[in-house]
Amino acid sequence: MKRVVDKAVEAFRALTTREIRLEYERIPIRLQRASYRRILNWLAVEASIAANSVEPWGMPTYLQIEPSTLCNLKCNYCPVSEPSEHPVGHLDPQLAERLIDELGSTALLAVFWGWGEPFLAPGIFQMIRHARVRGLQTISSTNGHPFASDDLARRLVESGLDTLIVSTSGMSPESYSRSRGGSFEKPLRGVRNIVEWKRKLGTTRPFLSLTLIITRDNEHEIDRTRELARELGVDMLNLKKLNPTTVQTDSAVPVDPELRRFTYGADGAPKQLRDNRCKAMFHKTTLRWDGRINSCTFDFHGESLLGDFTSSSLKKIWRGAAYRSLRKRFRSNWKQIPACARCGHGFEGGGYQEIMVDSVRLGDSRPDSA
Repeated sequence: MKRVVDKAVEAFRALTTREIRLEYERIPIRLQRASYRRILNWLAVEASIAANSVEPWGMPTYLQIEPSTLCNLKCNYCPVSEPSEHPVGHLDPQLAERLIDELGSTALLAVFWGWGEPFLAPGIFQMIRHARVRGLQTISSTNGHPFASDDLARRLVESGLDTLIVSTSGMSPESYSRSRGGSFEKPLRGVRNIVEWKRKLGTTRPFLSLTLIITRDNEHEIDRTRELARELGVDMLNLKKLNPTTVQTDSAVPVDPELRRFTYGADGAPKQLRDNRCKAMFHKTTLRWDGRINSCTFDFHGESLLGDFTSSSLKKIWRGAAYRSLRKRFRSNWKQIPACARCGHGFEGGGYQEIMVDSVRLGDSRPDSA
């Protein structure tokens, strides 16, 4: 009952203030002066989820756009680092722009990353600017290495990106090398470059969140991470639990049970939930680098091809037979969907609000929409 009341209060506040408040990996997102079309679409999708409907009553509110599947690192817990025969490449910016144009009047967020380093894509800043023009909140994630280039750091700040997550998995050369390879100093230089260009250009964008993915190699470095985050001048620090289900990396799971993402059973395996309350199939759609549409980034092998955006509209795909069939399967037995069975949200301790050990606001910047 409390959940229903809370949702009703949230809906009333959004309609009266034209402000939508969200969180993305604990980062506060405020969409101010939102159009009633956006607000009503968002509320319709939320209402369909509350009603346990098989079909969403609105269009996607969250556009996941994969700029590239290429990466400059070899993280030992990431599927990109595994041998694969799948083709890789960069997204055509015109495809991203077409998706944004089609759904830009109802969507809330455009999230620019998938399973590669998004800032290797030549058209990344073009995509971000286009989403900003259409009034979407823009978010991306990076390993930080590209911004060791001062010019690229400047272009990032000038693009107007709202929020940037800088992800790392080591706070010393030793732990960083074991988990990712590459230079430990390079991403730190990248963060400093971004902070300096924000100062030079007199802007609070992008809101910078430093995220440490906690592993067995770095769990002793948490205090050092807190110190370094303050030294770097980022706006927020997130200490995030490793998801060991994307790649079988049991050796990377922290020793400290409090730092592990999941609750483990007597057999040593993470406990799977009976009910999965993930909203991904109802709130978001994922445009892959080659124009394929998937339901979620956890479907990194493309097992659930829902449509080809190069030859169809997203509205047709969203209401199409493949999407309908997948949602019905999710409602009836989500564990039979490979990507869902692998996803961390299907395990005890893997919920959106549970995967962070700690989140600390450090700066004065606000990730508010203009």
